[in-house]
Amino acid sequence: MVLEIASLRMESPDSSYVSSPEVAPKRSSIPPNRTNH
Repeated sequence: MVLEIASLRMESPDSSYVSSPEVAPKRSSIPPNRTNH
């Protein structure tokens, strides 16, 4: 599952971190305001 998320977040980081909030805190590139979504 983690491998799939990694591939998805590479192409569409928005959809990946939205589906998996665990990826959001790991990626400092994502602004905090976006994490609210």
